[in-house]
Amino acid sequence: MNSTLRISILEVKQLFKRYGIWSSLFIAVLYTITIYLKRPMYPSPSDLDTYYNYFGDISYYIILIMPSFIMSREFSLKTSRIIFTGSLSRINIVLSKLLSLILIGCIVGTIHRLLANLLWVWEHNKFTLNNLTHDIFTNLTNYLLISFFVSSLSFIIGFITFSQIATIVSIISMFSFESMIRGIILIKLDSTTKLALWIKENPLALVYKGMQYNNLSISNNICLALTGLVLFLVSLIIINKREI
Repeated sequence: MNSTLRISILEVKQLFKRYGIWSSLFIAVLYTITIYLKRPMYPSPSDLDTYYNYFGDISYYIILIMPSFIMSREFSLKTSRIIFTGSLSRINIVLSKLLSLILIGCIVGTIHRLLANLLWVWEHNKFTLNNLTHDIFTNLTNYLLISFFVSSLSFIIGFITFSQIATIVSIISMFSFESMIRGIILIKLDSTTKLALWIKENPLALVYKGMQYNNLSISNNICLALTGLVLFLVSLIIINKREI
């Protein structure tokens, strides 16, 4: 287990040495600040979530795409044979990749929450520790579970296709078409039915809901955790049966 954790931490360190992650975070921060500067010239409502969803417009895609760079690139770069035939088992390798993605998700989530809080605090001139750290642990929980679910789903696609591009395209397409299909179906359904509620709060929809509005309920968190666990176990079965 110690070796798995060390590999995860090393993976995160290596990722933050690359231009891609820093440029993505810079774009997300710049995008949020730009919208903040273009706000109406009067204080926003007394809600610390006022500027939360802006950063989420960009971080949403960071979390969706990141698993493809962490795992699927090994197949695209032809380094998968070395990694998956080394001293560590395939399960430990996949687990280390998952832990690194969850850690990255928590880092992105911390930046997301702190920036939203900081902009509100700056606008209202209410610099207190409680305001600055408002809802940060809830946000970390959301990002942790979202990263777990998205990573597990990406692993399945990556282990089937062995292609980074195919994994990225598949993930983006799934989440994009899900929102459109969900909207069409919900128009035709009675919103009070259990089917409508399930469609409205299916795991793919919960990812967007959590990153845009930070208002996942306990049942939403349980749904993401259980679905992510099932998908992760399926991904382990697939990679153990695949010939690399």
